[in-house]
Amino acid sequence: MIGNARYRHTRVLANAAGDAQAVTRALAGLGFEVGEPVLDADRTALMRALVDFRDKADRAEIAIVFYAGHGLQMPKDNAAENYLVPVDARLADSRDAEIETVSLTEILRQMGGAKNRIVVLDACRDNPLASSMRMAGGVQRSVERGLARPGPVAQGTLIAFSTDAGATAADGDGPNSPFTTALLKHIGQRRDFGLIMRTVRADVAAATQNRQLPLVTDSLVGDIVLADR
Repeated sequence: MIGNARYRHTRVLANAAGDAQAVTRALAGLGFEVGEPVLDADRTALMRALVDFRDKADRAEIAIVFYAGHGLQMPKDNAAENYLVPVDARLADSRDAEIETVSLTEILRQMGGAKNRIVVLDACRDNPLASSMRMAGGVQRSVERGLARPGPVAQGTLIAFSTDAGATAADGDGPNSPFTTALLKHIGQRRDFGLIMRTVRADVAAATQNRQLPLVTDSLVGDIVLADR
C-alpha cells in the first residue's frame, strides 16, 4: 500500500497518503497480511518496499499493490509505458523516467510469483512534471495526459485505473479520492472482485457526473473474493 503525497518538485496531493492508509486498514480487516503503508517514498524507498513485498508475493494466493500518487505515461519501444512517480522525481528530461520513476511493468514483475495479482492505481491526477518535461533530443512538448491503456496482461492479473486511459482523476474534497471512496465502500463484499470493480466504476461515474470512469483490465481466472480470506 503506497501513498505519495508530499512531492518535492510538483504539486502536493491532498488525499494520497490517507487513501493508502484507508485501504491498508480495509484489507487488514479482511484478513490480509498487510504491513505499514509506504508513505511519501522516494525512488530508493519505493524499490526497497517492492523487493520486500516480492518475497511475500511469491507465497501468496493473492498479492495486491495499491498506489495513490502521481503517475504518467511515456512512449517506450513504439508503445506507451506507465510510471509511478516517487516524491523526489524531477523529470527534467524524458530519458530520466527510467531512473527516477518505477514502471508498471516493474511492479508486475515483482509480483510475478503470486497466483493472482491485483494492481490498483489511483494515479491519474494531472501531473505538472509531465507538462514541463523536455523530450529526448531537446524537443519540448507535453506528455500524454493520464495513464496508457495496458496491453495484454498475464493470466491471473487485474489492473485497475481510477479513470480511463488518457484521462485525469480528481483528488477529491473529502478524506479520500472519489475512486478510493468507492473502493472502500465495496471492497469487503462477498462478491468477485471483478464485479466489485464494475460497481466502483458506476459509483465514481455518478460521484463525478461522468467526468471520471475507472478502467479495469482483467485476466483473473475464476471468482476472486477478497472477503473470504
